Amino acid sequence: MSKARMIRYDFDPDNPPPLTQRQKDLLKKLEEKPDSEIDYSDLPDQSKRIVEEFGYRPHTRITTVRFDSDVLGWLHSLGKDYQKKMNDILRKEMLAAKAESTRVQHKVTPEAPKEKPRGRRRQTVS
Repeated sequence: MSKARMIRYDFDPDNPPPLTQRQKDLLKKLEEKPDSEIDYSDLPDQSKRIVEEFGYRPHTRITTVRFDSDVLGWLHSLGKDYQKKMNDILRKEMLAAKAESTRVQHKVTPEAPKEKPRGRRRQTVS
């Protein structure tokens, strides 16, 4: 039985190897193509990676919120960055709710308003 050999390459991004003529020609063709003709459909979604790598977060606002004391106690028990964890929990729920609302696209017809009884209802005693 032969052992598979592992080949290791070291890559220095500050000093990359020179491009071959074929690679230069492909890049030239791509550069000349209008964006509308470039097919990006096979690229994976990069939004999660961008958020994780660059730490993108929407603008934050200061607000006052009331929580039940046991909920707040539990959040405090998570550590000193409990506010970030609280935001992460709420964001997860928000994104799940948004995904659910886009998944379930059905038309809800409102019920006709029920007539309210006029005047006081009298009780009859038999």
